[in-house]
Amino acid sequence: MGIINFHSRFKLFKELILGLYFIYNMIKIDPKKYNLSTRIVLFKRNNEIIIVLDRKSRIIMKDGHRIIDQFQSIQNIEPGVSVSVFTSAPVCSKTRSYLNKNGIELMDLDELILPE
Repeated sequence: MGIINFHSRFKLFKELILGLYFIYNMIKIDPKKYNLSTRIVLFKRNNEIIIVLDRKSRIIMKDGHRIIDQFQSIQNIEPGVSVSVFTSAPVCSKTRSYLNKNGIELMDLDELILPE
């Protein structure tokens, strides 16, 4: 019983440390640097740029094309950087596969810990 308690505490500690690591290594960046609209929320973490889409309406293929355009604009300025999209909205299955095929990872916004 003591070993199980130790492992669960260690797991919580590890998640806390990883969460703090990502908070302190993630900075908000200006979208104007990539010739993007100022309404787009961008964060940079190591060699990854994160696009945050916090909305309730479904992300459809039209949004997917817009995200690809943003991805290409970022790649023109910083080639080789990976781009991820964190969203709170449901994503159309065709759009999800389209973005994955183009090298953009989709994640749930709840998994991202944003700095203040």
